[in-house]
Amino acid sequence: VLWAEKLAFAGFDQAFVQRAVGAILTLVGISGVLAQSFLVGPLVKKFGEKKLIVGGNFARVIAFGLIAAFPTALAAFISVPFMAIGGSIAFPALLALLTFFAPSDGRGHVIGLNQSVVALAAMISPLVGGFLFQYVDPNAPMIMAAILFLLATVISLNIFRFKAATPVPQIASQLAD
Repeated sequence: VLWAEKLAFAGFDQAFVQRAVGAILTLVGISGVLAQSFLVGPLVKKFGEKKLIVGGNFARVIAFGLIAAFPTALAAFISVPFMAIGGSIAFPALLALLTFFAPSDGRGHVIGLNQSVVALAAMISPLVGGFLFQYVDPNAPMIMAAILFLLATVISLNIFRFKAATPVPQIASQLAD
């Protein structure tokens, strides 16, 4: 909201800015729901989880990079679907791979650890973003997000070096017996 007030919608009426930010956040939600409902399954079948992690991270690089390069309302409306879709395909794929790599008796632990890291990031990100916004530049959080997702994309390329077997669901194996 602060970024939108200061950059994307600078000079606009406050009521308009609030409606516009609400519309952008609605677009994020709709894009995410549609991606998880209709894209994730077919994309996993076609490309696999590893490529979805890399692709989802890269989509977010594009989104934040576009916003950072062009801090305008138009750039925000164009990029938020990339942001939402990227996260909506990368996160489930990452969670699936975590369960594939974890031993069967440690999957709950791995999933819980992942959720703890996500929660920690959700607490730290606004603090860092607020600091960057206030003391560096109002566009600095978007630049930092683009850099961090680029770093995540590069790091996630290493995932192709590892082999993971898709776990056989317990229920399916019990029914077979």
